[in-house]
Amino acid sequence: MINSYIRFVIYSFIFLFPLFYTSLTPDSYEINKFVFLIVTALILLLLFTLKVIINKKLTLYKSTFGLILIFLTCVVFISSLFQSPNFTITLITPLSNTTIFFGSLLYFLLIHLVSEEERALLINILIGDGIILSVFVILAFTGILPGSNFTPAGSLLTTSIFLGVLSIYLISRFIEIFMKNSSHKPELESTVYYFVVLLIILSSTGITVFELLTTQKPLILPFQFGWSIFLDVMKNIRTLFLGIGPTNFLPAFTMAKPIAINYSPNWNVFFTSSSSFLLNLATESGIFSAVLFLILLIKSVKLFFSIKNNLFPVICALVTILIIQIFLPATMTIFLATIVLLFLSSSKEESLIINFQNWGSLTYILLVPPLIFTILTLYFGGRAYLAEVMFKSSLDAMVNNRGTEAFNFQKNAVNLNPYVDRYHVAYSQTSLGLANALASKKDIQEADKQNIPRLVQQSIDEARQAVVLNRINVNNWDNLGRNYSALINFAQGSENWAQESYKQKIALDPVNPNSYLVLGGLYLKLNKYEEARNILIQAVNLKSDYATSHYNLAQAYRLLSDHDNAYKQLLITKGLLVSDSEDAKKVDDELKNSTGSALPKE
Repeated sequence: MINSYIRFVIYSFIFLFPLFYTSLTPDSYEINKFVFLIVTALILLLLFTLKVIINKKLTLYKSTFGLILIFLTCVVFISSLFQSPNFTITLITPLSNTTIFFGSLLYFLLIHLVSEEERALLINILIGDGIILSVFVILAFTGILPGSNFTPAGSLLTTSIFLGVLSIYLISRFIEIFMKNSSHKPELESTVYYFVVLLIILSSTGITVFELLTTQKPLILPFQFGWSIFLDVMKNIRTLFLGIGPTNFLPAFTMAKPIAINYSPNWNVFFTSSSSFLLNLATESGIFSAVLFLILLIKSVKLFFSIKNNLFPVICALVTILIIQIFLPATMTIFLATIVLLFLSSSKEESLIINFQNWGSLTYILLVPPLIFTILTLYFGGRAYLAEVMFKSSLDAMVNNRGTEAFNFQKNAVNLNPYVDRYHVAYSQTSLGLANALASKKDIQEADKQNIPRLVQQSIDEARQAVVLNRINVNNWDNLGRNYSALINFAQGSENWAQESYKQKIALDPVNPNSYLVLGGLYLKLNKYEEARNILIQAVNLKSDYATSHYNLAQAYRLLSDHDNAYKQLLITKGLLVSDSEDAKKVDDELKNSTGSALPKE
């Protein structure tokens, strides 16, 4: 009976992980597949323990990749403990230390619970997933289903990688069929099956690749910039071995990106992951984690060339998915597919047998540790997941202009999980927005007069708390600066706090011209024209083709009565704008009214 439950859970997981998603959370795919992994691993852990209790025997196996996964889990957790400013965030974020821990746990459970005979069924279930996703892609491409950048597996890039890996497996399987039957004709039934399936999956893979190269290009940090950031992180001995900390690629990106990125198409995008999974792993968790990943690849390649190995198609798929992650980012679907392929490619040998025949009913004590671990994980993980659900509800309410509902949902999210800085950022912005809405009412009630200062204070408190939770996230300082800037005419000392917040933003994002623009705008607002000019010159130097920087600098020169330089900056601004745009007309009018003397008027 226990084996039937185990098989049901494993088969269900293999079938569902590429397809499982819900719209309950802000991210429909990653967080839900992450939770699905945790719940599955916990159920299998309890079932495995019950099986040991029933059999009164624990048989442990050595496997091909087991030791590497143990080391990788340890390295990432050590990096989290010593490098991440917010350890809780690393626990609840997909593709961080919890993902690697439960992925490794799943690998070990599969090694101990799945027989050699059942492995072929698991790969066939994966092929079934591929057929379902392929049909979805083909129907969307032909217009029968609404076109989308996403499939049940996740993004179009994720889907393309998953289907591409299955295509490699099927091609290898097709080759294997003919190699094994070289002396006589291969079985017609098997050949036709694999040919038809290969045709379907290969066609959908081609469709996704075509769309990725044309109409739906993925937004990925260019590899040269990801490599440059990685090299910068490696300069420090501490970050060389421990990285910047899991989930902290954004701070690494803002602090270490090269100035050349300002002349790329996505110069103003904040990338939260590196160009590839390997680079992201190395940047966040240190050089050891990258080495361990490469060892996984090397062992896989050795298996590929092993004469004794009879898993040629599966190993081809494994080597492919590992190589892809050297050059492209991973997602939960790709990570879970990697874990499953690692298991399917592994050999195992018995290493230790522990008998509990003499324990009697005391063997049920073995259930206590995994049961406690499961209860604690589900309790705290459940609160974190419910907080995500509440936060998603707040975003939906904001889209529909229901500010009070959004406020209450965000309050619930913060109460359920007070360790997530983005909740506090959103809560602070909503509080300030509600305060402004109340203050702008024609007939302000007495209750409104009392609520306005409370909401204002709450907006500041929440913005500060976000900074406390993660001091190296540039968005938290930007939010704090904007909150203080909005209160300059109402709260004494706000201008000083706003300036300090924006200076900290510059320290964390030193090559982004927008970091200087917001501080320059604040200086203009405070009539500090020389400071505004100096900071805006830096913005212009960082990105000379940015019209906004030149225009703001022109205003600073004008307010300093430096009309010649103001005129020069307006001319540059005009040259950077679309000639018939409203902004260009505005600049044209200012040029006509300019009093500059060093340059001829047009």
